[in-house]
Amino acid sequence: MPAVMQGASGDRELSQMVTLTARSGSMLNAVKGVCIPGVAVMAALAGLGWVFDLRVLAAFHHDYLPMAPASAVLFIAMTVSLLMLELARPKGESTRYRLLVLPFACVILAVAVLRLAGVGWAGEFAAISRIPVSFQADWNMTYLTAAMFTVIAVALFLLAAGEEFGRRRLLQAGSLMSVPVIAVALSALTGYVHGGTLLYEGESMPQALTTAVTFLLAGVAITAVAGPDVWPASVMTGSGIRVRLTQVFLPLTIAIVLFSDMLAVATVDWSGAQPTIASSVAMAAFIIIVVAVVQLVSREVAVSIRQHEASKQKAEAKYRDLFEDSLDAVFIMDPDWRLVELNRAGVDFFGFSSKAALAKAQPSILDIFSDENAAGVFCGQLAGTGLIRDYEARMRCRDGGEVEVALTAVAESDGNNGVASYRGVIRDITEKRLLERQLVQAQKMESIGRLAGGVAHDFNNLLTAIQGYTELALMEMPLDSGVRADLVQVRESADRAAALTRQLLLFSRRQQMDLKTVNLNRTVAEMERMLARVVGEQYVISTRLDVDLWLAEADSVLMGQVLMNLVVNARDAMAGGGRITISTGNAIPGQDGALAAPLEAPGDHYVRLSVEDTGVGMDEETVGRIFEPFFSTKEQGQGTGLGLSVVYGIVSEHGGWVEVESVPGRGTTFDIYIPASQESQGGAREATAGDASEYFSGNDELVLLVEDEERVRRLAAETLARHGYRVVDVPDAEAAHDLFLLRGDEIDLLFTDIVLPGESGVALATRLVGLKPGLRVLLASGYSGEQLKEEFISSHDGAAFLQKPYRLGALLEQVRTLLDRGPDNG
Repeated sequence: MPAVMQGASGDRELSQMVTLTARSGSMLNAVKGVCIPGVAVMAALAGLGWVFDLRVLAAFHHDYLPMAPASAVLFIAMTVSLLMLELARPKGESTRYRLLVLPFACVILAVAVLRLAGVGWAGEFAAISRIPVSFQADWNMTYLTAAMFTVIAVALFLLAAGEEFGRRRLLQAGSLMSVPVIAVALSALTGYVHGGTLLYEGESMPQALTTAVTFLLAGVAITAVAGPDVWPASVMTGSGIRVRLTQVFLPLTIAIVLFSDMLAVATVDWSGAQPTIASSVAMAAFIIIVVAVVQLVSREVAVSIRQHEASKQKAEAKYRDLFEDSLDAVFIMDPDWRLVELNRAGVDFFGFSSKAALAKAQPSILDIFSDENAAGVFCGQLAGTGLIRDYEARMRCRDGGEVEVALTAVAESDGNNGVASYRGVIRDITEKRLLERQLVQAQKMESIGRLAGGVAHDFNNLLTAIQGYTELALMEMPLDSGVRADLVQVRESADRAAALTRQLLLFSRRQQMDLKTVNLNRTVAEMERMLARVVGEQYVISTRLDVDLWLAEADSVLMGQVLMNLVVNARDAMAGGGRITISTGNAIPGQDGALAAPLEAPGDHYVRLSVEDTGVGMDEETVGRIFEPFFSTKEQGQGTGLGLSVVYGIVSEHGGWVEVESVPGRGTTFDIYIPASQESQGGAREATAGDASEYFSGNDELVLLVEDEERVRRLAAETLARHGYRVVDVPDAEAAHDLFLLRGDEIDLLFTDIVLPGESGVALATRLVGLKPGLRVLLASGYSGEQLKEEFISSHDGAAFLQKPYRLGALLEQVRTLLDRGPDNG
């Protein structure tokens, strides 16, 4: 709401400024609309007076001098020049019109300068006009008039240049040229008002009354054309009190000076009173007028003052609203660094109960900084430079907590080179910095994940060769050989290494779930020693494993991660040591004490994995949030808050669920329920698909083998060749494509690695299947989650995938299975 109010107030202020600017412009336009035509009318009347021998048109009075014909001509030229300047203001034609000002200004300047040099045109006008006027002796302009026309010509040059080049100083100089013109005109008019006949008693010829009036109009017109931003027009436009007083009293002062004596003379003429009495009457009349005007002006000034005070109060209220409604902590400190005022956000930020509590405590900002050195740097820089921006530090709140903040502050001067106070803003950036650290951590983990994925891929190629050649050696080795046991150890070690690479791939998110029948008792037994090392000697790990445990349909690596996360969570719940109990069992929802399964849970037989601790336990509110990502009851920096959310995600992906039982002060138990394998309920041995003893021989089919790793390529080719297949092997997709163009009709199956130099194995398979729709395709990779691979296999019935590192039996089984399928048209 304050932002909306502020926007509306700003719109009103902008509207008022636009209105005032429009008023100033309209007033100057009105002045120009009167004065420029007025100059032309006065010059035209003088010209008509000369043509028709009507002295009153050129002089206003038979006793006064008429306007000289040359003056009338120059006034017309000046009028045209001012009109050109006005027409030049719209864009597009500005330069053309301003150039037209120059010849007229040159004519005015030339005639005026020649007259000042003593050249006259009375005889010439009389000779060429052939008009028998009665006042031909008055045709020459006075020297004073010529001087004023010289000034006007210079003013026209300056105004044209200022408009053309956008130079305000030139416009100001041109506008100043109007001042002597107006002053001389007013002096002449004052002389006429105070007794015109006296003007003609000297030796020099006075300025004509009509000429003086026209010069007055011309000077005002030049001021108006120069614009409202230059002096003297600037003091007469706008809406301030000073401008309003000037608008009222300047004309009033001129009127008093011009007409006070005139009123006195008129009083003497009308009443026959003595001049002193007449002057007193005139003075009294003007005093009454001035008092009346002052009364009117004072009312307007009072209204303006009230409006100013109202605007000031509104601005103060707006500032107060901004101060109080700011979401950041806004503070004011005295020169001794004591907090003397805080907005509402600041009061809440520092934990004061109210502003009254703040006023009573008046804490020093030095005491709020967590680090004394940081406080010293902040105060030193602020005192030294008077300004500090986005200074980051840690601050203590009254509840004992710490927050990260960014401070911006400025010193307010007391007017005597001292500091009256410091004003500033404190922004809580704790969450921002936490998010930044999480982003950095996420980017770091992503980089590590990429590295881990690449390493795992290379390891899988090596392990494929190690496992394969070990199996080949075992195939050739007699059963009673003493070396056979060593080779079995090599193969089992390679199997364990393959499991490690699967964890790396899982970490890098390049491994999909590999669901198999898993004995969770074996998972616990294999991890028990490692878990003991992880938790430390002060913790005791015990197990209660059901000997008749069903096999679970699960990913053994992911189940290991679930167990690890639960045990680490149990350790963290027991700061001084304790007992962790891991147990397993069979569960049928609704029986054997197991709670009812969720509605979406598949099947009715489950395997339970439980982890129990003797820690501090949790209340109901905490239990309700423990599976939220990034939720943690640990201190900042001692956990990511992802451990239990990962557990929840893995169990849910398996179609299971998690139950939590916790009592504050007594401990917590996590029960994990995983669907049991359909074929193993009631006890069954774990599947051993892909054992090396199960081989599937070929029938002289031709296999195109594409593998960039030479050892793996040689192993696969040798294995297939030993078991009845013909093999042609190449290291990359380009060579495979060229070979297929030559022998495509013979090739029965494409066996290719997915990750190849240049074109990928999936792209190669797509191209070759396009050339031969019935081609069988076996894809292999150290990764398992490539989207393109999944799309290819789902759209081609004659395609399959083999995970590296693979057993030779699994390779032979996959090849035989694909070749034994019926015809496929892709």
